[in-house]
Amino acid sequence: MGLVPSQPRKRHVPTRAGFVGTAAAFLAFSSAAPAFAAQPTKPEIAVARRYFELATQAESERRWRDAVAMLEKAISIKETAGLRYHLGFAKENLGLLVEALLEYQRASGLIHSGMTTEDIERFLGPKLEEMQKRVPTLTVQVPPDIVNPTLAIDGTVVKRELAGTPIPLNPGTHSLVIFGPGRRPFHAQVSLGEGATVTQVAELVPEPIMPSTATAPIASIERTAAGAWNAPRTWTLVSEAALTAVGLGIGLGYTLASHAAGNRAADAQSRVDGSGTTCPEALSGPALGSDCDLLDAASTDRYRYQNIAVAGFIGAAVGAAALGATWLLWKPSPKEGATALIPSAAVSARGATFTWKY
Repeated sequence: MGLVPSQPRKRHVPTRAGFVGTAAAFLAFSSAAPAFAAQPTKPEIAVARRYFELATQAESERRWRDAVAMLEKAISIKETAGLRYHLGFAKENLGLLVEALLEYQRASGLIHSGMTTEDIERFLGPKLEEMQKRVPTLTVQVPPDIVNPTLAIDGTVVKRELAGTPIPLNPGTHSLVIFGPGRRPFHAQVSLGEGATVTQVAELVPEPIMPSTATAPIASIERTAAGAWNAPRTWTLVSEAALTAVGLGIGLGYTLASHAAGNRAADAQSRVDGSGTTCPEALSGPALGSDCDLLDAASTDRYRYQNIAVAGFIGAAVGAAALGATWLLWKPSPKEGATALIPSAAVSARGATFTWKY
């Protein structure tokens, strides 16, 4: 055939002559295929051959991903052992040893099934032996008392039947997660080198048994909360907080009212000024006299509202200062308990547990 086989643990690029020989065998296969197989047309064969030529060029330039893409397109038109061999070789050079081994095995299967007449079997034997030694394996040991465990490798759930048997994986670091009913998930990061044989024993710790009822914790919370709310310190804090809130409300409310009164006064003043007179003189006219009354009332309301707003803000400041002082200086007694209720949560596979810390 002209294909140049790779040596164990050495990556190589088949020679150009080998590519031409394989291409010729690829075309010869189209006339030797079983009669029941759907035969590609001559234009399809020409396109497949072009894909193969592009793949061999990419291989010679070590553009392995491009080679894989072109070979897969060619195989979609016509599958041959030679194309599978080259596809395995490209994936091997990408570090995808498991996928490469599968391609070599597929090429061998095509030869033994009689679906191809390509003479590459002498290369496949050593290559398969080499790859089987290079592909690392991971054996996951699950405790026998775990019923229906769930295995996930690199985020993908695999069949539970893989537990206890060597699993071929590509070299590198892999994440392993195992779930079991009534057990905490087992997480592990496993690093595999070429040819490594690793056994990982999964330690699935039983989930802690939660109390069947929550009456005791609830009763404890109610007692503690009741003690906190009946304490003098609590009522002092509540009173000071209420004073602060009321003071802020009064201050903000009367500030807005003062602005509204100022706007009314400004409107009345603009109408009086537009008449070319002043308010004492304008009192003789009924229309302007009304504007003067409105100006006087709005000006009075403005200053009165401003004073009330200032008093409200002063009260809020006093309340806030007292609240801070009480909080910092008046420590709660153990019998009273703390005033604040701080929530915390613990989530497990059995559900979510919420607790409060006083």
